[in-house]
Amino acid sequence: MKNTGSRVLRRAKLRRQRAIRRRVFMFAAVFAVITLIVTASISTRSFADEKTPAGGRSKYYRSIEIKKGDTLYSIAASYISSEYSGTGEYIDEVVRLNSLDDINSIHAGDHLIVPYFYAMK
Repeated sequence: MKNTGSRVLRRAKLRRQRAIRRRVFMFAAVFAVITLIVTASISTRSFADEKTPAGGRSKYYRSIEIKKGDTLYSIAASYISSEYSGTGEYIDEVVRLNSLDDINSIHAGDHLIVPYFYAMK
């Protein structure tokens, strides 16, 4: 009789442990799925929507090769448009897009991503 009681207690303990493991697994799985969804939604966010004006012009990006003598100011003069309040704002965006340390850290032969606006017809 004593043996039967201890078996029942052992089985009950094993059931509780399995139930706890199942709950922990389900919590971890739900947490992983939520983390994956949040990460995916953040990583697919596009900078293109940041400054798309209502005038029908859309923001695009292009890769350019830096030529000898190019500066961020000369590049800005070629690509800046009225959507920017000034050259400084455009250069700040180019620096951010390309993770540059400062505005003097470009060299001939390097490539930069530069934004520009274009009206689709």
